[in-house]
Amino acid sequence: MGYEAQKITMELNTSYHSREEIVDIFSELTGTKVDSSFMCFPPFYTDFGQNITIGKNVFFNTGCSFQDRGGITIGDGSLIGKCHHCYT
Repeated sequence: MGYEAQKITMELNTSYHSREEIVDIFSELTGTKVDSSFMCFPPFYTDFGQNITIGKNVFFNTGCSFQDRGGITIGDGSLIGKCHHCYT
């Protein structure tokens, strides 16, 4: 994990933040302005952050973890949640 991403996600995940603060934190994490319609319920994890592009009206539910070394583009209107696997 990049040290800067680790610092930013630690800030995100260890205290309450308003929606506006979350947008600002993700803008810092990704290095680009994230649209004000974005929302995330922490915790959130990523290895670099700078390789993530987030569209408009995007929602991350609690517990998302991204490995963005190769780049991740999240289109407008995407809703992403933690994946749960069922084993029988």
